[in-house]
Amino acid sequence: MNVYQVETQPVVIEYLDDRGQARTYTPDVLVRYRRDVLPARDMPHLLVEVKYRDEYRGRFHELRQRFKAARAFARELGWVFRVLTDREIRTPYLDNARFLRPYREIGAAPQIELTLLEALQCLDNASPAMLLATVARDDQTQASYLPHLWKLVANFDVGVDLTQPLTMYCRIWRQVEGATQ
Repeated sequence: MNVYQVETQPVVIEYLDDRGQARTYTPDVLVRYRRDVLPARDMPHLLVEVKYRDEYRGRFHELRQRFKAARAFARELGWVFRVLTDREIRTPYLDNARFLRPYREIGAAPQIELTLLEALQCLDNASPAMLLATVARDDQTQASYLPHLWKLVANFDVGVDLTQPLTMYCRIWRQVEGATQ
């Protein structure tokens, strides 16, 4: 509910290593928080590196310089840099991100997507099941609309609490235009 966008490989950070050699580092993810709700409005965006715990421990000295550069880069922008391990991110959020990722790339169906968004705007408080039942009476049409609904969720046009498991009965809403500013 607080997260507006999760962007993969969002920036390339240039830095000098201990020997003065120019290096680059690309963190894994930038988590942008909504600016229209509390507490997200006051939360700094989060620049994240994801590592397996064993890899992080085994390569700490090698990774230390790039993480130091990332912390400085993030601080300049008012963000926070964090390293998260597999233990910390094995959550519903990760499951949801994995589930939604393929839907980001499905083909455009502007009329279906517009129908879903307009209906969701009218419903105000809905679930995927309720929205699909509103826009299509038969199961086959509902099934054909479902991938486009997940695409809208994956692309943050439809909001959902990604920290909870995605189901056909979770609460969804129409994202507010410009809510991230």
